[in-house]
Amino acid sequence: MSQIIGSGILLLTKINSKIHIILYRGVYKKEYEDLGGSMDSGEDIFQTAAREVYEESATYIKFKPEDLYNSDKIILDKYIAFVKIIKNFNKEKGMNLLQKYKDKKHYNEMDDIKIIDLDQLMISILNKNPILPLRYRLIEILYKLYQIPAKNI
Repeated sequence: MSQIIGSGILLLTKINSKIHIILYRGVYKKEYEDLGGSMDSGEDIFQTAAREVYEESATYIKFKPEDLYNSDKIILDKYIAFVKIIKNFNKEKGMNLLQKYKDKKHYNEMDDIKIIDLDQLMISILNKNPILPLRYRLIEILYKLYQIPAKNI
């Protein structure tokens, strides 16, 4: 494994007893993704994930680094995604905050939120016809989440 240079959080929620994924769309690439990014100098993976999620969700989602210590995690080559289930996620509130902070550096990296049935999203990926434009890192995370060999990507 290479040296880890970034981390983030894969956000899930339950709707009618089914697992859904909460995805944010990047402003520049227009792809949906988990929330995360590169480590700043002096940060560990827990601090990075907590900071990145706070910034990219425009202050909506707040985790302390210690909230992630015992979380499930998905390890990629240079990135770690912690898996967290969010209760009572309010998409409207999230969208309002994205709009409010759209001109503030670090808080203006995302411009849309989708909540998608996780199994349906994965089926669409496996069929090579994703429901949404997705960042490659997210696809890698989902393959690991479902324990599908990477050669299938």
